[in-house]
Amino acid sequence: MKNSIFTILTISLIGLLVFFYQQNLKKSWELADIVTTTTKVVDEQLTVIQESVKQINNAWDELQSTSQMSNLIKNSKEEMTLAKDGDFYVYENKKIGFLVKLPNNIFSNNPADNLTFGDDQTVILLFNGKYKNYPLHVAMLIDNDSQDCWTNESSELKINDIIFRCDKPSFDDQSAEYHIGCYTIKDNWCFKIEYIVGDIKSISLPVEIAVENLLLKNINFVSSN
Repeated sequence: MKNSIFTILTISLIGLLVFFYQQNLKKSWELADIVTTTTKVVDEQLTVIQESVKQINNAWDELQSTSQMSNLIKNSKEEMTLAKDGDFYVYENKKIGFLVKLPNNIFSNNPADNLTFGDDQTVILLFNGKYKNYPLHVAMLIDNDSQDCWTNESSELKINDIIFRCDKPSFDDQSAEYHIGCYTIKDNWCFKIEYIVGDIKSISLPVEIAVENLLLKNINFVSSN
């Protein structure tokens, strides 16, 4: 597993968006060159062209946003040494009012294992651990734009009076990786949690490292500064 999950995702997304932009632009010009004989056909083609232009504009907005994220990741990387609290290592962001405890028999407070990136509007956290022979990777994207936080196919889960929504877990046979994404909103901040377990042979995880037991029950919101 690479050190930065979000770096990989950002590079991949940029490539996809550029391809999407090029394909839609090509389609728009091809449609514009078609010779038509009826108003209905012209109207239909104009509708398609307008929709393509709309998609191009959306793709460009996404590309700009992704480029900003890439720059953020490249320019603001910091290693973290987590604080100790009994059986846990603790990350706390007082500005956002967010705290997460990570079991110290699974995670590490070695600075190289825990990375943060961020600015005034976005914080990215990466934590790496190990359970038995399974490497664990936690990526958190905390963004102050909560409008698109929820996903369409997520199910609701309430833990410690916090409502999370989690996507259906997925399992990749080739890479032997389990993946699940969960989300919650607090004070207009969107918290997106990506959890990956490597070298696993099925989608069924040991109960100790299920996302709700390992992470979600150890997330707290405190008074922000």
